[in-house]
Amino acid sequence: METTERIKVDINNYENFWSMLNSSDEGNAVVALSILENADFRESLPYILLLVKSQDGSGRQLWLNNASKLTKKIETLGINLGTSLSYKVIIEIIKDKCSTEATQFVIDKFTIILTKYLIKWGFDFVKDLDVKLTLKK
Repeated sequence: METTERIKVDINNYENFWSMLNSSDEGNAVVALSILENADFRESLPYILLLVKSQDGSGRQLWLNNASKLTKKIETLGINLGTSLSYKVIIEIIKDKCSTEATQFVIDKFTIILTKYLIKWGFDFVKDLDVKLTLKK
């Protein structure tokens, strides 16, 4: 019996999945979801949760319609795809289950968003903002 290695979503391919899921071509999103549904869930967890976070209501509906097995796994973590998913919740779920590199990737994505919000909130006089967040021990 031949075993096939399951794909892992990681720092190297996350952006490709993000692009496919956020494409104007729904077919790209469906292909990405079929790959994600068969990915190694535990190893891919931080990246999958970030991808869920990146989706709006219609994007999340695609998850429900095209990746029911994956959405059930996500729901076992206490996440409802019909509600907002915060970075805090993602960090709480992954901090003891995933690698330091994967956790830092999530923190780095949060840092990017935080920086954008600071500018949006009126701190636009700052040319460059170098923020480094790390997980509290």
